[in-house]
Amino acid sequence: MSEYISVKYPDASSVQEQYQNKIVLATVFKLLPGSEDKKDINKQVPLKTFPYQIYSEERQTYLDEEVKKIYLHMPLSEYDVNITDYECQERFTNSQKDENESWINQKPDQLVYLKFSVGYSIGCQHYIRGCQVKCETCQKFYPCRLCHNEVEDHEFPRKLTETVKCSHCELVQKISLKCEQCDAQFGTYYCDTCRLVCGMSKESKPNFHCEQCGVCKVGLKNYNIHCDKCEQCYKKRFFANHKCISANSECIICLGSLQNSIYGKLVLECNHQMHQHCYTQLLQSGNLKCPVCKRFLPIDSDRKRIYEFQLKNYRRIFVPIEMQNNFVRVHCNDCQQNFVKQQHPYLYHCERCKLFNCDVLGQYNVNSKLKAFYIQFQLSYNQKGLKSRMCTKNDVIEVATEVFECGIEKIEETLGFKITQKKAEKVAMALNKFPRTVEELKLALKGKNIDYDDEDE
Repeated sequence: MSEYISVKYPDASSVQEQYQNKIVLATVFKLLPGSEDKKDINKQVPLKTFPYQIYSEERQTYLDEEVKKIYLHMPLSEYDVNITDYECQERFTNSQKDENESWINQKPDQLVYLKFSVGYSIGCQHYIRGCQVKCETCQKFYPCRLCHNEVEDHEFPRKLTETVKCSHCELVQKISLKCEQCDAQFGTYYCDTCRLVCGMSKESKPNFHCEQCGVCKVGLKNYNIHCDKCEQCYKKRFFANHKCISANSECIICLGSLQNSIYGKLVLECNHQMHQHCYTQLLQSGNLKCPVCKRFLPIDSDRKRIYEFQLKNYRRIFVPIEMQNNFVRVHCNDCQQNFVKQQHPYLYHCERCKLFNCDVLGQYNVNSKLKAFYIQFQLSYNQKGLKSRMCTKNDVIEVATEVFECGIEKIEETLGFKITQKKAEKVAMALNKFPRTVEELKLALKGKNIDYDDEDE
């Protein structure tokens, strides 16, 4: 692997303060052989540093937290400093099948990490750029079209842009990538169709122009494909399963435009749309429901990762004694079904959706005999040692819940006799012998292989 690479970006000290902006710098690093602590700066070996994104006011809270973190990036064997970090990520992601994340279990010194710091460059809260652009409508210079649109009563006609002003020497000139007078570089990318000058590093945000969309996009053209139906570009690995939805809408979180935004956007399972950074902020704050319809928010690999984390915690948590005899009616926000569950201090699981996305509707008053049957059943099942008390993926528990919810009369009708406390206990204890399937449970409920002759009615 080659030596450390520091990607150059415009020097803020060469312009007036009004033309400076705050940026986030990303540093990719590995650890010294045999090292395990990724936070020990003395053990870190930097591989590459480059501009990552603009430190904008509208995302300050999110970015303040980001710069404190260190992320796993990819296996050291997959990282190549001689190609851009963006393409490295694309290659690695496309090589992974079925969201296989086993690589994260490699030894710490066999992994590559990503950390952040703050720096200063030239531009505004939206772009790194060494020039001001002139609006052909109002004839005023602004750092970018978005800065213009925030204060003016008209849209910046970006494709009509002809004139720029150098932020270094302030010479007014025709739009290009380089100053005619002082040779200062205005950016690293220029599109003659969009009249776009951008100085953000190709390491983090490469650009390409999509003829069908009619605008420039962040990404690499050979990794993207355009959908003529929804008039958007998608990464090829997501195209087959993408949902065709018009992008002419607003982010449901910040209400900002999705079509004209420079930030990434995504579509939730419920078809609502939001900015990528708004989505990330929701997850980091623990908000896992769509703010519009309350369906489960996480998508793609986040969905699997968060569900498994919830399930792990759900099975670990001890249910207090005062809750064990209480039952509540809950509502699943995904399938819209209502059902009864034993009270739990953490979450409620929907067996139909296989998700923890339920709201409690209120307490559920249970017939004392039916409650005894249900509790005895669960206790007996747990004593059997098949799964934990908070088992969620088991047909026996699911059927028992359905029987429990239908009422004591229905159970007595199924069994063909009245349920007493002793009979409830016998049915439950009989489950110790054979219930591992739905059919076996039904047999037990019907009294098969259970001797009631010695019971005092």
